[in-house]
Amino acid sequence: MVAALNCWWPDELIWRSNNSGATWSPIWDWASYPTMNLYYDYDISSAPWLQDNTSTAQFLSRVGWMVESLVIDPFDSNHWLYGTGATIYGGHDLLKWDTVHNVTLKSLATGIEETAVLSLITPPGGPPLLSAVGDIGGFYHSNLDTPPAGNFHTPTYGTTNDLDYAGNKPANIVRTGASSTAVQIAVSADFGLTWNQDYGFTTSTGPGSVAYSADADTVLLISSTNGPIRSQYTSTFTSVSTLPSSAVIASDKRNNTYFYGGAAGAIYVSSDTGSTFAKTVTLGSSTAVNKIRVHPTVAGDVWASTDVGLFHSVNFGATFTQVGGATEGWSFGTFPFFLPLASLCRMNDGY
Repeated sequence: MVAALNCWWPDELIWRSNNSGATWSPIWDWASYPTMNLYYDYDISSAPWLQDNTSTAQFLSRVGWMVESLVIDPFDSNHWLYGTGATIYGGHDLLKWDTVHNVTLKSLATGIEETAVLSLITPPGGPPLLSAVGDIGGFYHSNLDTPPAGNFHTPTYGTTNDLDYAGNKPANIVRTGASSTAVQIAVSADFGLTWNQDYGFTTSTGPGSVAYSADADTVLLISSTNGPIRSQYTSTFTSVSTLPSSAVIASDKRNNTYFYGGAAGAIYVSSDTGSTFAKTVTLGSSTAVNKIRVHPTVAGDVWASTDVGLFHSVNFGATFTQVGGATEGWSFGTFPFFLPLASLCRMNDGY
């Protein structure tokens, strides 16, 4: 069997020979343009997001692209696999290719995915999970036992960079992601089921990390092109000059006026809904603030992970106390019944 390395249009090409390469048969060919003869059935029940039912493309790439590995199981001639730029395809009826010339092409990448998880949130009262992921946009997970049917839309982002919810009005979600045609920030009022473009944004402004004020009236964004910017009541985004462009950010989940930032080991606090920030404290000997998380039900309860450990404030970021045990900290989550849950913290006795 042979696959094209980098065939993008209208779909990947794969051929099979059972006479030492004297003749070859394809997995698809042209009937008469633009009609294609497809010599396969298509089963993506384990990963339904691989085909987006909102697509208006003339040709849907199902066989794949960027195939750099194709193998036949040496112990089972019906079993074959190949890697693509989206998943691992293959099947268990390959010998049908040589008889009825129709195989069942399946996604067989159960348990793995070609993507990167960039943000995860669980808004109180909403779905068990909203995800921001690379390449395939992100998902509303209504049930963690079954795969999501499709990614976020209106607008559609190839990669969703970040998500946040409004603490006092958690059905309100903000999402930011990469698109060459759409406004790269969107808001939802129904926990992420449906979306609208944020009309205070422009198509020329890049996405980044985002924070939503507790009452859902203010969006703070660290834009990849414009640095720190904010918008209130869907007004035009304006620059926030008092916050470093490298800052990680978070909103207070109960007090609508407070936002927090962290950069180069220092904490920055805004008490005027992100209009201005003031540097309040340096976190010990740290030189980097990696993440800031805020208690979902207690105002002014702030946590920060750094290159020297984990820090905690109970006074809106005015002062912080280092938490013992952790010597380095990256991403972590907060829950109302236990604080904090550290997902990537180096402890004195390991991870």
